[in-house]
Amino acid sequence: MRGDEQSRGGDAAENGDRFGPAAVAHCLRVAQQRLGIARHPGPPAPRVLRFARELLRASARTARGQHTGALDLLFVCERGDGASQIAAALARRGGAARVAARAAGVEPAPELAPGVDALLRELGTDPADEFPLPVAPEFVAAADVIVTLTDVPVPGLEAAAQLVAWPETRVVGLEPRALREVATALEPRVVELLRARLS
Repeated sequence: MRGDEQSRGGDAAENGDRFGPAAVAHCLRVAQQRLGIARHPGPPAPRVLRFARELLRASARTARGQHTGALDLLFVCERGDGASQIAAALARRGGAARVAARAAGVEPAPELAPGVDALLRELGTDPADEFPLPVAPEFVAAADVIVTLTDVPVPGLEAAAQLVAWPETRVVGLEPRALREVATALEPRVVELLRARLS
């Protein structure tokens, strides 16, 4: 298993064992429906698998009845195509096994913005496992802190344990140097968030 998967709290098999095959199949169906991807014979698309896995992890955390273990963070940007992934990658790097960080978008883009994959790799996150995902109710329920990086209203955050608003951050059309500047600007905020929540 890759290190970034371990830092997110285990793999799909672990959650599958906890919930059973029926729950795994249910999350796969939900992921396909919410992403608008038609079911077809053969293995699910990687984006569906990632979404289903995160739904299982979020459900596992909520099922425990209280937020224990790793600090669960949800970063939300407008399109889920880079800003939230960069913030989540910084949080994973800074918090290691003590942090589980997810990224999502209000109106998810089809794929990551150009150049974001290379930056995520520099930050220690495998971009092959990163996709723009919607703000799922399961993510909101599981999160200890939700950080918004968009001025666009984010529906469904009424149940948020703690909501933090950061300045709007967009990455579409940025060159690699500008993307690194985005990471540089976000890092102090991430460090302060981790210091406040993990100390």
